[in-house]
Amino acid sequence: MPKRLLALAISIATSGIGLTTVLGPIIAGALRAVFGSSPTRKRRSSAASRMGGSAPRTPRGRLDDAQDIVGACHHAARLRHADPGPWTVLLGVLRDLRRNPREGFPVWDEIIRRDPWHREGYLQMLGYLSPEECGSSTQQNAFVDSAMARMPFGAPPAALEPHVLLGRYRRAVTGDGLTGLLADRIFNQPFAESVLSRALSTWPRPGFLRHAAALADLNVLAYLAAHARHRDAANAFRAVGATVTPWPWRLGGDPLEQYSTWRKYFPDPRMRRVRSLRARRPG
Repeated sequence: MPKRLLALAISIATSGIGLTTVLGPIIAGALRAVFGSSPTRKRRSSAASRMGGSAPRTPRGRLDDAQDIVGACHHAARLRHADPGPWTVLLGVLRDLRRNPREGFPVWDEIIRRDPWHREGYLQMLGYLSPEECGSSTQQNAFVDSAMARMPFGAPPAALEPHVLLGRYRRAVTGDGLTGLLADRIFNQPFAESVLSRALSTWPRPGFLRHAAALADLNVLAYLAAHARHRDAANAFRAVGATVTPWPWRLGGDPLEQYSTWRKYFPDPRMRRVRSLRARRPG
């Protein structure tokens, strides 16, 4: 089982929604496959740290235990009709199998029928429709435009546009020749400037993002603002504080090292003022 699907299954099992019994055999088998028959606490912690972002893609059309997962998801959905979790895992299976998005949209409809602003469901569909997977930039942009037009401020999937920007930047960085060398220019485009300015002016405010994965979204924002050398990047770093998520910092190496290095370039201006006042204070 790919680690991204494993993370989804664990999320369902540990969220208190009563699906452990249904998905338990699938999760247990996945854990044995990843950790071996007797995983140690240290190895579990290490693997968990790698689940913080998008997991590596499975080779197209291959997922050895797909049928078991699909069956478990449908069974869980019957038992917990109002829960979007099983449908979200099922959408992840279709992604890894690289099935036509036409097969994914009915599953997507089941997710948003149960939770109109299900963050993981939106991010799954965003990845599904990406040019790297089963869609195109046109399809992905249409999906995001439609969602953002009706999404309340601060809703759990609020980071759709920053994730699109992150995808564009990653494609540019990994491009050949001049494309890779000029990747940073993507942040000069109107879409990037608009997305970063809106997010940096609202997200870092205390209490603006209230969903469970708010810190994960703030880490994405800090990463993008840092690489864009945005004048307000310090606000995102201040909001993140000391809670660093592996994704997307691990794209450049060790997440903690990457975060610490970039944060030094964007010190909190409030701290500079405090140090200045202390320096001028009479002895």
